[in-house]
Amino acid sequence: MKHPELKVLHSRYGGLMGRRDTVLSNGVGKYHLYKMTMIGYGAYDSGGAYWGQGNPVFGYMYRAYRQLDEGLEQCFVRAVDRDEAKEEVRKVFKGATFYR
Repeated sequence: MKHPELKVLHSRYGGLMGRRDTVLSNGVGKYHLYKMTMIGYGAYDSGGAYWGQGNPVFGYMYRAYRQLDEGLEQCFVRAVDRDEAKEEVRKVFKGATFYR
C-alpha cells in the first residue's frame, strides 16, 4: 500500500525536529499504521524531518493516519514494535482501531 507522502520540512539550518500531530476528530475510527522508512543514517523521515536514529531499546518511528473529509488526520509515535505503537497512538486517538 502506498501511504500519503510526508510534506517536505526543512529550514535554512536543516531538517526540523519531528512533526506535529494533526487531530481533526474525536479519534474514533480505523487508522493505517506503519513503521516509517528513515533516511540519512536512519534519523530523518522521507520529508526531511529529524527524529533521531531508531533502535531496539528506544524504538522506531511509526505513523498512524486516516483520511477524513476535513483532511488527513495523523500522529507520529516512537515504539519498539507495532503493538506498542498501537498503545501510543491510542493516547492521541482514544478510540483508534487499526487495519491489518
